Amino acid sequence: MTKWGEINFIDVQTDKATDTALVQAQIPNPAGILSDGQFIGLTVEGEEPQQVLVIPQSAVQVDQAGTFVLVVTKDNKVEQRRVKIGRGPAGQAVVDSGIEPGTLVITEGAQRARPGAQVVPKPAAEPPAGGPILVPAG
Repeated sequence: MTKWGEINFIDVQTDKATDTALVQAQIPNPAGILSDGQFIGLTVEGEEPQQVLVIPQSAVQVDQAGTFVLVVTKDNKVEQRRVKIGRGPAGQAVVDSGIEPGTLVITEGAQRARPGAQVVPKPAAEPPAGGPILVPAG
């Protein structure tokens, strides 16, 4: 596969009427065929999508030490887990590390939950797209 340029911005919103998204790229232009700011139509061929773990962005909390989520352990106690978060679809956060698929993450009522407290977990009304989703790698 020939590399013609490098994508440096992908808008998080799509135009539902045209099913398009704004993508910005840097493309070598040694012959001066393209003008600055010119809009062009193109087809982007990417890598195979990969499965990632996503959680609601609202479940992610931040303190001086970094990002974390509150989870429910097997004995129904609240535990704080440090996570590394990547960019995900609107309202979602991609979890790069810190929790595994199947971990019960507190998505509502986190303000009242305290590490070590006993809780009765309830399933979320609707999980984020059924758990892991496919997003482009990179």
